[in-house]
Amino acid sequence: MDLISKNPMEDMKRYLLLVLLASLIASCKSANDAVVNAVSPKITGFSPDTVWTFRTLTIYGTNFGYDRNDIPVTIDTAHAQVMSVEDTVMTVTVPEYARTGHIHATKLNQTTTSAATVFVNYTFNPHGIYDSIPLGGSFSIPGTGLTNFKSGLHLLIDSITYPIDSVLPDHIVSHVPANGSSGRAFLSDSNGTFDVGMLYVARPTPWKTLSAVWDNFTVTESHHRTGYIDGPAHSIDSTWTTTATYSMERDWNISGNRLARTQRGIEFALTYNVYPSWIGMEWDTISQSLLLNYQDWDYGPKTQLHTVDTEWYLTYSSTSAKAPMPVDRNLDIPIPNLAYEITEDSTDEQGLVDWKETTLVTPVSGTFILEFKQ
Repeated sequence: MDLISKNPMEDMKRYLLLVLLASLIASCKSANDAVVNAVSPKITGFSPDTVWTFRTLTIYGTNFGYDRNDIPVTIDTAHAQVMSVEDTVMTVTVPEYARTGHIHATKLNQTTTSAATVFVNYTFNPHGIYDSIPLGGSFSIPGTGLTNFKSGLHLLIDSITYPIDSVLPDHIVSHVPANGSSGRAFLSDSNGTFDVGMLYVARPTPWKTLSAVWDNFTVTESHHRTGYIDGPAHSIDSTWTTTATYSMERDWNISGNRLARTQRGIEFALTYNVYPSWIGMEWDTISQSLLLNYQDWDYGPKTQLHTVDTEWYLTYSSTSAKAPMPVDRNLDIPIPNLAYEITEDSTDEQGLVDWKETTLVTPVSGTFILEFKQ
């Protein structure tokens, strides 16, 4: 193809056209750059130069906008919560895990970085614990800035002073003293007090199996039924009394459970939460007495009087008994004042049946025993 025209006038027109086109392209690019520069954020400064975590940092600049959700900010690599923004100034909260570094702000995919470095100090901030520790055992309370406590660092658990063995930036080490007991832990300095969770002072138990035994356990049952059986027009509200005898045994695996020391070493408590049952016990080590609470939600042992194929549950009451500290032997605990309630109900899809029956039970003879077995 012949690129050189034989007509000089045509060549001049083409040349002028190319020059004009190049000028237009350059002009558009400059205009676009001007628009981008007009809306790009720019950090010009901040205060203070040294900040503490959880405190406020003020950032100065241009083109921040007015919506705090539109301009994410990071301190080094940690995201800071923007509290307010007014185009040329904004405030952020210094996050717990911020590190000394530059400040970055982004708007419309344009990021600006501070020229100077912001220095970060860590505010005293202990975290929570939930632990089970034997007498004399060590434990730690995690957190940040823990070496920056004010004077008078103090640890109380169940109103007992626990020793402070060491303080490191990310955890405080203590141990259970001879008089230690279970309870909520409170860590304080001259600035205030932190509730840092729960510590259980525990000892192992030898038991592997818990058995609930009904041995010819005869009861009087007082029934009360309301609702209807043959349509809403035929309502019922009736009461009657029967007797029933239960003989059965139910076992649970309770290996690995521990006794929690409470009340400054006078009592030990034990809780088994093995669905559908809950058992709470407290031994007084001075009087050698036991307080036991036992609840059981179940479909229950069926008898000729209770064969309805619907949900029902039994709720057992508490008892007190003499019992030495159970640390190295099997333990049988009879519950003479056992009382419970049965609730049955039934409905049908046709809407003809909708009734509920509550049965209160009083023991007559036989025994109910909780057996703790090694």
